Amino acid sequence: MSKHWKQWPRCHRHLFIFSILGILFLMLICFVTLRPQWKELQQIRQEKQKAETKVRESSWPGDPERLNALLQDLKNKVENPKNKLGVKATAEKILKEATSVFAERIVEEYGGMNNFINQASQIEYRDQYDRLTSRFEGQGIYLSKTLFGMDETSAEEYKYSMLLKLWTVEKIYEILAKNNLRIVQDPQVQTDANKRHDAAKITVLPMKAYSMDKDSEVPYLQEYQVQFTVGGLLPDLIQAFHDLQSGNDFLPVVRMECTHETLGRKRNRPNAKGELIIRRIQAVIVCSTFFCPDESGKGVPVMSNKKAIVIPSGI
Repeated sequence: MSKHWKQWPRCHRHLFIFSILGILFLMLICFVTLRPQWKELQQIRQEKQKAETKVRESSWPGDPERLNALLQDLKNKVENPKNKLGVKATAEKILKEATSVFAERIVEEYGGMNNFINQASQIEYRDQYDRLTSRFEGQGIYLSKTLFGMDETSAEEYKYSMLLKLWTVEKIYEILAKNNLRIVQDPQVQTDANKRHDAAKITVLPMKAYSMDKDSEVPYLQEYQVQFTVGGLLPDLIQAFHDLQSGNDFLPVVRMECTHETLGRKRNRPNAKGELIIRRIQAVIVCSTFFCPDESGKGVPVMSNKKAIVIPSGI
């Protein structure tokens, strides 16, 4: 081979070497660039085969025309089924009604949603907290930060959120008091050393933020929860539950624990049939209000507290 190689003209030898190098270079390029694309193509083919198998095994038709007809029918139901509200419009209507508990107050005090979110201040929070505590103390209800979770020194990044928590407490209390339910006090938790009152069992729970994407920090909906421990007659509690979700109010009870209540030495005794009739009850209830951070429902950045809230096991 070496003898024949030497007999080749120099230009032919160079051409042969460059041809070999070129072939090796092309093979390298194919291995680096085309091989991943070939693998991707194989993966796409496998996924396509799986999708086709899944469609064949499902109840969906394989005919594109029938699928388009079904798609159009679903769109009609979502958008506008026979001049009625579609699913989309109904969802928007429900969301607006559920989040409009404080809409009038926001417009009255701030002129609109944007002003409320951007202009709410720590001073306004302290002023409204002082008004709430003064009103409560006039009715024998005393708040302790240990139970309530907030006081005049509390500070959060979003001031409007702090105001919404106070408004939620105030609104729920008004409905409970209207139905003759009293706030239970905790003798084991006292207010400050000067007054020494039993603290009311009212607790503001952390706000929950709901997002369309689990990784999103921009919620479209916020939920404010408050826990009350109340005592009274069972019919009054049932009526209060009704009033919490009537008219322009939507403050649903999301959790409840109920036990019977005994006052003094009086005990519940069975009747002639052996039935124990409970009239006075004591209940731990958690009520919620909902709020869209802006009129468009897109929201503003709010960090959600994902830590579970432990509700007392009993009274």
